[in-house]
Amino acid sequence: MIKQPDPINIKLGAELRRLRESRKLTQTKVANALNVTFQQIQKYEKGANGMSATRFLQVCIFFKITPTEFAIQAGVMIQDKITSAVPMAQLTNHAIAVNKDEKEEEKKD
Repeated sequence: MIKQPDPINIKLGAELRRLRESRKLTQTKVANALNVTFQQIQKYEKGANGMSATRFLQVCIFFKITPTEFAIQAGVMIQDKITSAVPMAQLTNHAIAVNKDEKEEEKKD
């Protein structure tokens, strides 16, 4: 069976590509700055490989963006108006719980 890329890796990779292209940089230039091969950048951008925490921070430093901003722009997190950032999975679980509670209340009525 072929292993499917993780959805988070796909989103982070797409954001890496968007940032790179918006600055008119080649995969080779980014790879050289991060001390990896351009093939590794390709794999990150496709979501085939996930970035380690260290590599993710290196990418953020290179592009002068905070990890939270990167994750928000990638669609992995959203900005909460009151606090800071909330993981999308947490929001999804909360929405499911609220929906379940609402359905149970409807049954009681």
